[in-house]
Amino acid sequence: MSDEYKAVDSLEAANNQEGQNLSRRKWLKKAGVAAPALLLLANRPAMAMGCTISGFMSVQLGTSLTVHDGATCNGWSPGNWKNQNGQINAWAWNATGETPNSMFKSIFTTNRLSSTYIRKVVGGVPESMPMGFTSYLSSTLGQELRGKTKTNSITQHAAAAFLNAAFLANGGAGSNPDPWMLTYPNVEDIIGAYLLYEISHLSAGILQASSDTVYQLERNGILLGRSDTMTETEYSSFFNSIADGGGSQAWQDGL
Repeated sequence: MSDEYKAVDSLEAANNQEGQNLSRRKWLKKAGVAAPALLLLANRPAMAMGCTISGFMSVQLGTSLTVHDGATCNGWSPGNWKNQNGQINAWAWNATGETPNSMFKSIFTTNRLSSTYIRKVVGGVPESMPMGFTSYLSSTLGQELRGKTKTNSITQHAAAAFLNAAFLANGGAGSNPDPWMLTYPNVEDIIGAYLLYEISHLSAGILQASSDTVYQLERNGILLGRSDTMTETEYSSFFNSIADGGGSQAWQDGL
């Protein structure tokens, strides 16, 4: 028996989930091959428009022919991650580098950003230095996934979207990824898009911004989104559409 299958058997014994042996063996055999997934993610288009905040905004504004297609952008939902069954188990959580007890605000912070950043724009002039900002929510990933805090589906689905992106960035897709895995937003874009939401809709009065202040999300000089062009409902639609539970069971089963 290979080391890979021994690891699978060990995980199954630890989780004590009888009747799922075959699907889990197939999943971990596939997901254990990290390099092809990383290559696929590294070589995807720089702006997979339909699955980015900018692609979604351009569709909403009618300025692009791009279609924000849930069939190619969707990922596992908050329910998938919080229940840790089916396509999600302890191995999947481990691949994200986080746990349900990780603090939401330790993830959704500009401290985690490098190529993606938020810039304050006053009177139409962007400030030279990116701004620092950390989520106001003192909750855990697990609490947000369960919807137990005084928030809404935006934070739930943003948490799941982050986990999807982190899972993929660490090679979780393996050598035969589902279509949504190829064009999924990266970790930094998801963090940046969520922070832009908090700045736009949850921080009124706290930032003490003037009426003509705008915040914009950029990646390496490319504009991804602006705080004055997305309503709260539209943020909800965006995060719901990329974490709607559409991840394929067939992928997990190796079909």
